[in-house]
Amino acid sequence: MNLIIRSAKVIDPGSSYNGKRVDITIENGKIKSIGKSEASGKASKKSRTKVFEAKNLHVSPGWFDMHVNFRDPGYEYKEDLISGTDAAATGGFTGVACMPSTNPPVHTKSEVEYIRNIFFRYCFFVGFFFLMIRRPPRSTLFPYTTLFRS
Repeated sequence: MNLIIRSAKVIDPGSSYNGKRVDITIENGKIKSIGKSEASGKASKKSRTKVFEAKNLHVSPGWFDMHVNFRDPGYEYKEDLISGTDAAATGGFTGVACMPSTNPPVHTKSEVEYIRNIFFRYCFFVGFFFLMIRRPPRSTLFPYTTLFRS
């Protein structure tokens, strides 16, 4: 399905379209053009293009939430990665930074990869906040740099 978002006001200070009303043409899930679309009126069934009238609505780049508490693993009954991602996407967010509010706290490469793989299925960007933790029984710091390589 293709889509034309008609007369949306762009909010993006880094864009030449900032503050302007434009038509956005999306084909096969990707933005094809921004400006005045060639299609007029309602789209035909033959073209398989839907037209969304966005008068008095705005478009902007995706937002990033710097503090989310997705409780997977350990507290999925509060909020899991799927429900949290759905809520963030509904609000216009395309990326999040997960707080270490899981049980156990996310602290191994395999745990980071588990979360990252779920987010990538949704084309979401994820970041993590890490706590400095000690590995029992020694008192050396956990080599958290290995997490960034995953």
